Amino acid sequence: MSPTSPPSVPPVTQNTWIFQAHPSLYRINEALKIEPKELWNINQHAKKVRRGDRALIWISGDHAGIYAIGTVQHDPIMQPDSDIGQAYWIDKRRGQAVKPRVEVVYDRILLNRPLSKAMLRTDLALIGLSILRYQRGTVFPVTPQEWMAIETWLEDDDTSAI
Repeated sequence: MSPTSPPSVPPVTQNTWIFQAHPSLYRINEALKIEPKELWNINQHAKKVRRGDRALIWISGDHAGIYAIGTVQHDPIMQPDSDIGQAYWIDKRRGQAVKPRVEVVYDRILLNRPLSKAMLRTDLALIGLSILRYQRGTVFPVTPQEWMAIETWLEDDDTSAI
Protein backbone atom coordinates (compact mmCIF):
# COMPACT_ATOMS: atom_id res chain seq x y z
CA MET A 1 0.00 0.00 0.00
CA SER A 2 1.54 3.31 -1.03
CA PRO A 3 1.02 6.51 0.90
CA THR A 4 -1.16 9.04 -0.80
CA SER A 5 0.07 12.52 -1.43
CA PRO A 6 -1.86 15.47 -0.09
CA PRO A 7 -3.80 17.27 -2.79
CA SER A 8 -1.79 20.06 -4.33
CA VAL A 9 -3.00 23.49 -3.39
CA PRO A 10 -1.94 26.45 -5.50
CA PRO A 11 0.05 29.02 -3.52
CA VAL A 12 -1.87 32.05 -2.35
CA THR A 13 -0.57 35.18 -4.01
CA GLN A 14 -0.43 38.21 -1.77
CA ASN A 15 -0.51 41.41 -3.74
CA THR A 16 0.80 44.66 -2.32
CA TRP A 17 -0.98 47.97 -2.75
CA ILE A 18 -0.32 51.54 -1.73
CA PHE A 19 -3.45 53.22 -0.36
CA GLN A 20 -3.06 57.00 -0.48
CA ALA A 21 -4.61 59.32 2.09
CA HIS A 22 -4.89 63.08 1.70
CA PRO A 23 -4.71 64.91 5.06
CA SER A 24 -6.70 67.77 3.52
CA LEU A 25 -9.61 65.33 3.05
CA TYR A 26 -9.21 62.86 5.93
CA ARG A 27 -7.48 63.27 9.30
CA ILE A 28 -5.30 60.21 8.71
CA ASN A 29 -2.55 61.15 11.20
CA GLU A 30 -5.13 61.29 14.00
CA ALA A 31 -6.76 58.05 12.88
CA LEU A 32 -3.47 56.12 12.76
CA LYS A 33 -2.74 57.13 16.37
CA ILE A 34 -6.04 55.72 17.62
CA GLU A 35 -7.65 53.25 15.23
CA PRO A 36 -6.31 49.68 14.81
CA LYS A 37 -8.22 49.32 11.53
CA GLU A 38 -10.08 51.42 8.97
CA LEU A 39 -12.13 51.16 5.82
CA TRP A 40 -10.29 52.36 2.73
CA ASN A 41 -11.78 53.58 -0.56
CA ILE A 42 -10.88 51.46 -3.56
CA ASN A 43 -11.34 53.97 -6.38
CA GLN A 44 -8.97 52.06 -8.67
CA HIS A 45 -8.20 48.32 -8.95
CA ALA A 46 -11.41 47.25 -7.14
CA LYS A 47 -11.46 44.03 -9.16
CA LYS A 48 -7.88 43.20 -8.15
CA VAL A 49 -7.61 44.11 -4.44
CA ARG A 50 -8.41 41.02 -2.37
CA ARG A 51 -8.61 39.70 1.17
CA GLY A 52 -5.11 38.95 2.47
CA ASP A 53 -3.37 41.55 0.31
CA ARG A 54 -0.80 43.84 1.91
CA ALA A 55 -1.68 47.54 2.24
CA LEU A 56 0.96 50.26 2.50
CA ILE A 57 -0.61 53.45 3.83
CA TRP A 58 0.77 56.50 2.05
CA ILE A 59 0.10 59.98 3.38
CA SER A 60 0.42 62.68 0.72
CA GLY A 61 1.65 66.23 1.21
CA ASP A 62 4.88 67.93 2.25
CA HIS A 63 6.04 64.91 4.27
CA ALA A 64 4.70 62.21 1.92
CA GLY A 65 5.58 58.60 2.51
CA ILE A 66 4.55 55.24 3.93
CA TYR A 67 3.13 55.63 7.44
CA ALA A 68 1.61 52.20 8.11
CA ILE A 69 1.43 48.65 6.84
CA GLY A 70 -1.63 46.48 7.11
CA THR A 71 -3.60 43.57 5.77
CA VAL A 72 -6.80 43.73 3.71
CA GLN A 73 -9.52 41.85 5.62
CA HIS A 74 -12.10 41.32 2.86
CA ASP A 75 -12.71 41.83 -0.83
CA PRO A 76 -14.14 45.24 -1.78
CA ILE A 77 -17.72 45.89 -0.66
CA MET A 78 -19.94 48.75 -1.81
CA GLN A 79 -20.60 50.69 1.39
CA PRO A 80 -20.21 54.04 3.14
CA ASP A 81 -17.34 54.50 5.57
CA SER A 82 -17.81 53.13 9.10
CA ASP A 83 -19.23 55.39 11.80
CA ILE A 84 -15.73 55.65 13.29
CA GLY A 85 -14.17 56.43 9.90
CA GLN A 86 -16.77 59.07 9.09
CA ALA A 87 -15.65 61.07 12.12
CA TYR A 88 -12.25 61.66 10.44
CA TRP A 89 -13.55 63.02 7.13
CA ILE A 90 -13.22 66.78 6.72
CA ASP A 91 -16.25 66.78 4.38
CA LYS A 92 -18.66 64.26 5.95
CA ARG A 93 -20.35 63.64 2.57
CA ARG A 94 -17.19 61.87 1.36
CA GLY A 95 -17.49 59.35 4.17
CA GLN A 96 -21.19 58.82 3.54
CA ALA A 97 -20.71 58.07 -0.16
CA VAL A 98 -21.25 54.44 -1.11
CA LYS A 99 -18.03 53.22 -2.74
CA PRO A 100 -16.02 50.04 -2.97
CA ARG A 101 -14.14 49.81 0.34
CA VAL A 102 -11.98 47.30 2.17
CA GLU A 103 -11.11 47.02 5.83
CA VAL A 104 -7.39 47.23 6.57
CA VAL A 105 -6.05 46.06 9.93
CA TYR A 106 -2.75 47.77 10.74
CA ASP A 107 0.21 45.51 11.46
CA ARG A 108 2.81 48.28 11.74
CA ILE A 109 2.47 51.99 12.39
CA LEU A 110 5.36 54.15 11.21
CA LEU A 111 4.20 57.59 12.36
CA ASN A 112 7.48 58.28 14.18
CA ARG A 113 9.68 56.88 11.41
CA PRO A 114 7.83 56.86 8.09
CA LEU A 115 9.46 55.74 4.88
CA SER A 116 9.56 59.15 3.27
CA LYS A 117 9.03 59.82 -0.40
CA ALA A 118 12.47 61.48 -0.46
CA MET A 119 14.13 58.33 0.96
CA LEU A 120 12.29 55.98 -1.38
CA ARG A 121 13.26 58.08 -4.42
CA THR A 122 16.94 57.36 -3.69
CA ASP A 123 16.42 53.61 -4.16
CA LEU A 124 17.03 52.53 -7.77
CA ALA A 125 14.84 49.46 -7.20
CA LEU A 126 11.90 51.83 -6.62
CA ILE A 127 12.42 54.07 -9.65
CA GLY A 128 9.23 52.65 -11.21
CA LEU A 129 7.10 52.77 -8.05
CA SER A 130 3.75 53.96 -9.39
CA ILE A 131 2.99 56.50 -6.64
CA LEU A 132 6.33 58.21 -7.29
CA ARG A 133 5.39 58.62 -10.94
CA TYR A 134 1.65 59.33 -10.70
CA GLN A 135 0.34 60.90 -7.50
CA ARG A 136 -3.29 61.10 -8.62
CA GLY A 137 -5.39 58.25 -7.34
CA THR A 138 -6.02 56.32 -4.16
CA VAL A 139 -4.75 52.80 -4.88
CA PHE A 140 -1.44 51.96 -6.54
CA PRO A 141 0.01 48.51 -7.32
CA VAL A 142 3.41 47.51 -5.93
CA THR A 143 5.40 44.80 -7.71
CA PRO A 144 6.97 41.95 -5.72
CA GLN A 145 10.43 43.40 -6.48
CA GLU A 146 9.34 46.84 -5.23
CA TRP A 147 7.94 45.28 -2.05
CA MET A 148 11.27 43.52 -1.44
CA ALA A 149 13.07 46.88 -1.75
CA ILE A 150 10.58 48.56 0.62
CA GLU A 151 10.96 45.68 3.05
CA THR A 152 14.71 46.32 3.29
CA TRP A 153 13.95 49.90 4.36
CA LEU A 154 11.65 48.50 7.06
CA GLU A 155 14.30 46.13 8.45
CA ASP A 156 16.07 49.10 10.06
CA ASP A 157 13.06 49.83 12.28
CA ASP A 158 11.43 46.85 13.96
CA THR A 159 10.12 48.86 16.93
CA SER A 160 6.94 49.96 15.18
CA ALA A 161 5.08 46.63 15.14
CA ILE A 162 1.74 46.74 16.93
